[in-house]
Amino acid sequence: MALPRKLIYPAVFSYDDVDGCYSQADSTEEALYMAKDALELVLEDYISSMFEDAPKSSQIKDIKVESNQCVALIEVDVDQLIKRNSSKTINKTLTLPSWLTELGIKNKLNFSKILQDGIKKELGI
Repeated sequence: MALPRKLIYPAVFSYDDVDGCYSQADSTEEALYMAKDALELVLEDYISSMFEDAPKSSQIKDIKVESNQCVALIEVDVDQLIKRNSSKTINKTLTLPSWLTELGIKNKLNFSKILQDGIKKELGI
């Protein structure tokens, strides 16, 4: 499966100027920002599966809203989400033939970068 470039989910907002309607934001811009932030936090858990088991997005036509609500599409850039969460590194043990290791050291190769680049190429990211 190819890595998706963008994930888009609908979010239902209630208008904050309607009596009895509560919001986590003071403006539409802030509500959209907060919705995207919350969605990104949830989707971070699906990076390791390349989003294969991420929740499926609803079709807008299937979402029922009340008169004081509206639907907005919230888009998450998958590449950016992965990059923001990629600062964590882990140590992996790697087995190479001794002659290849010696040649790489002699040529001052960055083994970690070469391995990362190769894995990214293999995954298509």
